[in-house]
Amino acid sequence: MKGDVSDLLRDRIDLRRVPFTDAESRLLLFRDSDAFRIALAEYETSPGKTTAVSDLRLTDADGAPLAPDVATYPDRLDCTTRIGRFQICFADPETLVVAPPPVACGVSFTASVSPPAGDTAQRMVAWRTTDSVESDAVGSVDGTVHVRCRFAPAADALLAIRVGPSDWPNAPAPPASIVLAAAQERWRAWFAAAPEVAEPYRAQAAWAWWVLRANQIRPRFDPRRVGVAPSKIGYVAVWNWDSCFHALALRHVDPELARDQMRLLLAH
Repeated sequence: MKGDVSDLLRDRIDLRRVPFTDAESRLLLFRDSDAFRIALAEYETSPGKTTAVSDLRLTDADGAPLAPDVATYPDRLDCTTRIGRFQICFADPETLVVAPPPVACGVSFTASVSPPAGDTAQRMVAWRTTDSVESDAVGSVDGTVHVRCRFAPAADALLAIRVGPSDWPNAPAPPASIVLAAAQERWRAWFAAAPEVAEPYRAQAAWAWWVLRANQIRPRFDPRRVGVAPSKIGYVAVWNWDSCFHALALRHVDPELARDQMRLLLAH
């Protein structure tokens, strides 16, 4: 598809019903009023029961919550506040990044110390910031940790929140601009490979291609290959009927991924 598909899909993701997610990720970012929460995609389990991070809030320098005006795109969320724009994107399938504006500000959230109910992969929550960021964490008796990060006025600062089953590689957090650019390029390349359609259908076709990539997972029974789930809410698995139609579409953008839809079924 030619042109800037991001503009076609601005605000198509309704964060109260449709989570912000990415290919191969089981992280689902929802919005609850002026706060966000991160849940996990699990088979036949409501995201309300798999919350890993709750009450994620953008704050000013004093820790007062900000009311963001959120614009959604395939690759990121732009959260405009009275002190500047925060951006949220995926660094990888297990890591969400919050990039603040270059002013004194903050981010606060509550993280589950133990894996949330229904999380069969035993994912743990961890977080990392750039060196110029102060953070503190206070535990509570209910098995959660309340975290507050304070950003000094600096460019390229970020907070990375990881929800995964393995240890985080011991490496410094990259600049926010690099993470945002990489996320944008992944989606740009995906849409660029999609076939052209008549102008009246471009927006809906772009939405369909977003769904086909956003709903990709590595099935627990065979993580060697990527499958497409009908949804990351409830139907978090692959089925033969759905996979046949997914393969018909995927052959246009990624023939090997289309073949993997068949391989997953034939192998099991």
